[in-house]
Amino acid sequence: MISWFFKESLRDIFGQDICYIFNLDLIYRHFARLLFNSYYSSYFKFKPRELCSLLGDKRLSSLTMYEKLTLAKNRAEHHNRAIKYKETKEENTRILSDFLEYLKKKNVKVVIVNFTATSYYRQFLKDHFVEEYKEIITRLREIHNFDFIDLNEYSCINDNDFTDFDHFGDSGAIKVSEILNQYLKT
Repeated sequence: MISWFFKESLRDIFGQDICYIFNLDLIYRHFARLLFNSYYSSYFKFKPRELCSLLGDKRLSSLTMYEKLTLAKNRAEHHNRAIKYKETKEENTRILSDFLEYLKKKNVKVVIVNFTATSYYRQFLKDHFVEEYKEIITRLREIHNFDFIDLNEYSCINDNDFTDFDHFGDSGAIKVSEILNQYLKT
């Protein structure tokens, strides 16, 4: 009632322009755009997302097949070496389990998303690494009953959706957003 009275009174006094000045949706969009541009430009230093990849100023699509396979193998082997840190894995599993327990007590619905990578990268990721990850997720799901989205199961995502071997570019980010939005609607 007060907001209607306020709008009507202001419109009577100042005309239609006052509705533009006090348009909260417009103000929100304006400041959201300013905030995004401020963050985006300072973080990415005015570079498109694709140029902030691990490939430097190269695009994944511009690499030869040999370069793609060599660089993807190096990247996957870097991650494969993490398997040897058993204590770290156990500690991280405990931390995640504790966090899931906390969220359960707060009645928060948890959805964990497993992001995918390019086919070049996935072929060099050790099966043992993948299996161990899946076992941990399965065990935690049995205990904490959370939802799990595995983006490896979505055929709409392809190698062109990445800035490098394991980070999404704009098209991948849009596809993932659409997948998550669709999931949240159901």
